[in-house]
Amino acid sequence: MRLRSVVIGMTLVAASASFAQTAPPSGAGTVPTPREPTMSMPMHDPKNPNRAIPSPSADDQQLAGKVQQILQRDNSLSPAGHQVKVIASDGAVVLRGPVANDAEKAKIDSIVRGVPGVKEVTNELDIKR
Repeated sequence: MRLRSVVIGMTLVAASASFAQTAPPSGAGTVPTPREPTMSMPMHDPKNPNRAIPSPSADDQQLAGKVQQILQRDNSLSPAGHQVKVIASDGAVVLRGPVANDAEKAKIDSIVRGVPGVKEVTNELDIKR
């Protein structure tokens, strides 16, 4: 009976020694890779955080790009006037950012209203003081 106890004890020691030398399970010690979001997060209107702004379509991006390009090419505008932020959605354009004065604000509004594809303009430009 004593011999049996010793053998069992040695088997356990041998088993734990061999277990300690085995490789860790696959994936152990690795950092999980973050997953890409399946849906893009909606943008929110800074003036109304409860209102989500839908992601712009390709047509909206093209219209905004066309408006920005026209503004950047106008040499009569100030450097601030060339940097106006243009947001387009289904032909409706929102203008944001600082401009030099009231005259420039009105001129930019007029230029944008004349761009083909623009149906409506919301002028949120601010006068730099």
